[in-house]
Amino acid sequence: MLLLYDNLFAKTTIAGYAISASTSATGYPVENIADWLDFDFWKANASGVSYVEVQFTSAQSADTLALYGHDLFTNSASVKVKRYDSGAWTQVGATLTPTSDGLQVLQFTSASDTRWRIEVTSTPASTIAIGFLGVALVLPAAQIGFSPPLVLSDDTTTNRAAGGSLLGVFGKPKSSDLRISMELRTPAWIRSYWVPFMQHARRRAFILCWDETTLGESWFCWCEKDLQNAEYTHPTFMKAALNCKATDGL
Repeated sequence: MLLLYDNLFAKTTIAGYAISASTSATGYPVENIADWLDFDFWKANASGVSYVEVQFTSAQSADTLALYGHDLFTNSASVKVKRYDSGAWTQVGATLTPTSDGLQVLQFTSASDTRWRIEVTSTPASTIAIGFLGVALVLPAAQIGFSPPLVLSDDTTTNRAAGGSLLGVFGKPKSSDLRISMELRTPAWIRSYWVPFMQHARRRAFILCWDETTLGESWFCWCEKDLQNAEYTHPTFMKAALNCKATDGL
């Protein structure tokens, strides 16, 4: 199970951070890709090849790319991850060719550099609401009782004829409830990994990949309830849980 939240595109707390784009259409600034909001977008001002780049004064690591709130599939686009390796831009991992306009996730061998970019080839130019590039937080495997939202919920309305015949069922997609829970975590692990994530989740969305072998079943998540602190279940172990909402963006 993977949590994606520690985003190089949004590392404004790191000295020397800078984000830029090759081009940006009017009303679609590059900063929109980094704010974890799904209603504003970055978009290049022309079709073809464009990129979003982040630069730091010290090397930063990444092993996962995720894109949400986009029309890359509709525009038959492709995306490459590149780093500035020894004076030249080098592709990292495979080329991402989206299979839908829903959440897309790509993993690759971890690397570290001071400059990273995603390169988008799209005709016409595509929009992207949220881009994640960074290191995934690996959680324990799914616990017994974990219920992944394989099929999202709908608010449905049923119409019937006067004689009772079914005329149709109409549905409006809605987010699903999701609970993540872990046990037998050391206090050191909780402080080093879970607490930073929870601090992020207090105010921002995040991405959950519940099955690392099936990254197409990944979810855009956010919290609507008070966060629960981890608790001791043993003198040397703790358990943690998180209730959130999930959607795939389709």
